[in-house]
Amino acid sequence: MIFNTRKVVWQGILALLLMVLVGGFMFWFWTKQVAEVEEAVKAEIEGAYTLIEDVYVYGDIQSAKAGIIVYPGAKVDPMAYGTTAKQIAEKGYVVFVPQMFLNMAILSSDQASTIIDTYPQIDVWVVGGHSLGGVAAAQYIDMHPKKADGLFFWAAYPTERTDFSQTDLPMLSIYGEKDGLTEIQDIEKSKKYMSPNSIYYEIIGGNHSQFGAYGLQNKDHQADIPREKQQSEIAEVMDNWLQREVLQEARS
Repeated sequence: MIFNTRKVVWQGILALLLMVLVGGFMFWFWTKQVAEVEEAVKAEIEGAYTLIEDVYVYGDIQSAKAGIIVYPGAKVDPMAYGTTAKQIAEKGYVVFVPQMFLNMAILSSDQASTIIDTYPQIDVWVVGGHSLGGVAAAQYIDMHPKKADGLFFWAAYPTERTDFSQTDLPMLSIYGEKDGLTEIQDIEKSKKYMSPNSIYYEIIGGNHSQFGAYGLQNKDHQADIPREKQQSEIAEVMDNWLQREVLQEARS
């Protein structure tokens, strides 16, 4: 009887281990199914970035008005944000787009600390991200409130676990009218977790996928405007926010 009981226990342990191994492999395989950058974009950004220890760097570090860290969306190639990053960098900033562990920013939300600590010559920093990358950026700022001077969301929003309503942190939320994943009602519901010092900008005709360049994401809606127009708006809004809300505050 004791022998049978032990046998059952060991069978249970082995079954549990097998489930963990299979589940771990399936998760690893799932994270490797990355939304790759569009081929045309590779030509657009050729020569515009430097790859430094798995971080794509756009712009001149020494002369930059501020450092901008963009966390990619889940399972999205960081190069997919190259055209947006390039346009922002051309306005006088340096933009860092890191490669994330298993292509999931939520698993490496502390990545910004490594970048910020590596470049002490940059005085002003903002951290943000696209989609789940924005959620990870909010987690980072919540845990390290003194590390950055602003937080931005691209088709993303904070949650109850990252409540900034009692802070005066400059925050920016950019979202698309045609977004099928981060919908306008999601943005409205999350406003109670944003700081009073927040700016909101809706891209008319814009969708979720065109914050980057990796094709149309599953469940997203077709955009009514070209990707180039959407990303040009993003760069313009980022620049206006940085100039009026972040840099002005940092200088005062």
